[in-house]
Amino acid sequence: MVRIGLLGYGTVGQAFAALVAHQTRVPAEIAVALVRNADRRREGPSITLTHDPSAVVDRPDLDLVVDVMGGKDPARQLIVRALSHRKPVISANKEVMAEHGPELLELARRYDVSLSYEAAVGGGIPLLEPLVSHFAAAPVTQVVGILNGTTNYILSRMESGDAANRALAQAQALGYAEADPTADLDGMDVLRKLSLVIGALFAPVKNVNQIPRLGLDDYLPMAIRRVRAWGYRIKLLGRAERGGGAQVWPTLVPEGHRLAAISGVHNLVGVEVFGQWFWMEGAGAGGQATALSLLADLYRGYRFGFRAGRLEYPTPLETRPLIGRWLAFGIDPDRPLSRFHSLPGSIIEPEYIVTPPVDQPQIARWLSDNSGLIAYPLFTDNQQGGP
Repeated sequence: MVRIGLLGYGTVGQAFAALVAHQTRVPAEIAVALVRNADRRREGPSITLTHDPSAVVDRPDLDLVVDVMGGKDPARQLIVRALSHRKPVISANKEVMAEHGPELLELARRYDVSLSYEAAVGGGIPLLEPLVSHFAAAPVTQVVGILNGTTNYILSRMESGDAANRALAQAQALGYAEADPTADLDGMDVLRKLSLVIGALFAPVKNVNQIPRLGLDDYLPMAIRRVRAWGYRIKLLGRAERGGGAQVWPTLVPEGHRLAAISGVHNLVGVEVFGQWFWMEGAGAGGQATALSLLADLYRGYRFGFRAGRLEYPTPLETRPLIGRWLAFGIDPDRPLSRFHSLPGSIIEPEYIVTPPVDQPQIARWLSDNSGLIAYPLFTDNQQGGP
């Protein structure tokens, strides 16, 4: 019998407890959960609740710790304590794993216990495990993905005519967005998840916070209407290349591309190998979707004895801004593009400018010299046309 201690017993923790109670492949029970407020009404199975972290991470009769509490601290310290007691850990904490993953994985390896975090990226999509077990040894050229269900839901609603604040309120009412949605809206959530995807495919990211990042900016409502007429949709994409190029930015995707068709809280991630794209799709937000990934880690851990892996972790990767084409257009549609100066090699259409391949710092300098222009990166794979 695997006796589990939970760090947190909110929406995800309760959904996970319900799944554990109903599954039959792993003999397991949840013995205790660490909570802030034991008196708050909960929908999940009735289990022992505690305010004392030591009742979870230090108890010798618990076999596994599952972190669903969110936030960097005290979650990180409690994971360290659990691993130091040779307790395997399953975590849904993207913030902790993105910023402290390499050191925590090294600690887990030192004590020969597993540290799994499938639920930290992509909700219920089987993503990190396939990347590690199926693609990490392959010559992956690049990876791209919609990695945040909240912002994809908001963008989908905005395309239907809703204001951004109304779409956010609906996302919160449906449990797709946190009470404080800052990390979703400013792109930080995607950045953390992208760093974990890069770590699974290539190597741990050395300089996560230096990756160019933009979330849902104030120009998007206008931009969504304008680019739709030109055959594009806007998606908040995380992108990375094997050589270290990376970016999180609202990105123009041709309407015929499968990324453009993903709506609501769904996520989609693709990897390119030898010019062929492989895609993984599923619900990227919500308690039940995330709980499914926790359950998958529980099953894999039980199957392989909750032991650390054999492989050495690669040297951390130094990222750089991604180089690619950008599409620029005037904020005022009546102002002729001839009033702006373009980058050498640009394609100038009547209503927009497509730049040559440049990176975000170059675009920022160009826009600073062209007040009234805005620009978004373009994504097209090698099976899709476009400028």
